[in-house]
Amino acid sequence: MAASSQILLRVYLVDDTYKTVYVDPDNTTVEDLWAIMSDKLGLSPVDAECFFLWGISSEMEVLMFSDAKLSDVIDEWPSLKSELTPPPSFKPMATLKRTTTLMFSKEDVRSTSKINTATPARTFETLPGKPAPTLRRKSTLSVIPQYGSSETSHEPPMFKLVFRPTAVLPLVREMQAKSQPAIRLFYLQAVHNVISSCYPCDAALAIKLAGIQLHVASGDYNPDVHKPGFLVVELQKYVPEHLRKTRKELEWEQAIYAEHSRHAGKDKNSLMFLYLEATRRWRYYGSTFFSAIYVPTQQSFWKQPYQGQVIIGINFFGVHVIEPRDMKIASCPHERITWWESDRRNFSLQFVASTGLPQRLAFKTRQSSLINELLQDWAEEWGASEGAASTSASASASASASTTSTTTSAASPTPDDS
Repeated sequence: MAASSQILLRVYLVDDTYKTVYVDPDNTTVEDLWAIMSDKLGLSPVDAECFFLWGISSEMEVLMFSDAKLSDVIDEWPSLKSELTPPPSFKPMATLKRTTTLMFSKEDVRSTSKINTATPARTFETLPGKPAPTLRRKSTLSVIPQYGSSETSHEPPMFKLVFRPTAVLPLVREMQAKSQPAIRLFYLQAVHNVISSCYPCDAALAIKLAGIQLHVASGDYNPDVHKPGFLVVELQKYVPEHLRKTRKELEWEQAIYAEHSRHAGKDKNSLMFLYLEATRRWRYYGSTFFSAIYVPTQQSFWKQPYQGQVIIGINFFGVHVIEPRDMKIASCPHERITWWESDRRNFSLQFVASTGLPQRLAFKTRQSSLINELLQDWAEEWGASEGAASTSASASASASASTTSTTTSAASPTPDDS
């Protein structure tokens, strides 16, 4: 590899820290870079399979295809932005950031654009972009609507590479990755989703989680360091978005300090695991999130279950409809979904409610086709998990000469909502 063809590339983690690597973007594939990062982060080959590389801008998150050359990742961002995010004149009913997922095939890859490697150090934030079709297993694009962005049609959107958990990851598989590097990466993703209100929680639990997070970030509580005002300037990093205006800044700080002091002398790694234990209890943990507007299926003078903008989450458990501000969360397991359908701007599904009667939900969203694709991926994952569980149960029953057997899918726990 000629030295002149190399660039010094930053690959970020969710907390905005990064590793730097030398790569030749015209010859290095995404999977090559994944292997380099896995090694740099100390991940075992088994644990590394839980993570992959995403291309992320202020508006879109692309889980990339493993065979794509890095130079192939940087060409079509403007067209995807135009297709999958609202126009600048759009006025959202809420301002919370959300994520969503899109699938590509290899046929979506177009001509490769060349990268100017004259400068010795570059990041993907300085390169015009093209999202590759995605991952080693499934290809996923996430869209985070951020209205009023400074990006214009005259300025190429910026993005960076981020190493984080992959999209279709059953909880049982994640929990098998117990090494310190893997736990840290899962912890960083959980913190990100809590603070962005993709994992909505009440104030009491938010304070407990923030106390853990502050200890992991700065060690034991120290009154000489953690003075009034110390945390206020970074409060947005510790308090979920939907809760920030419910208390004064100093009140949040005082409550978080009190919780922080309870963890004196505790190991940071054990506290990261404690944070994950708390968040993994939520049915919506590990979801990919989509921004949508709830559409009543029947006109009524009575108040509808959701008012306007909501979040649709999809994970190993099923489909979740979340309204963070009012803490409304409804979850539907995959096995209860009877059908779903989508067109260019609409998505709806029908499921069997707890009453045993069918219930239909409808939404307006520019990512309807993306939801459809992700549901198909999880349906395939569910089928594989069910088949493996059935085979295991049959073998066990045969070996013990048992007359009955019960099979439970480990990929579909029923945790208690906090």
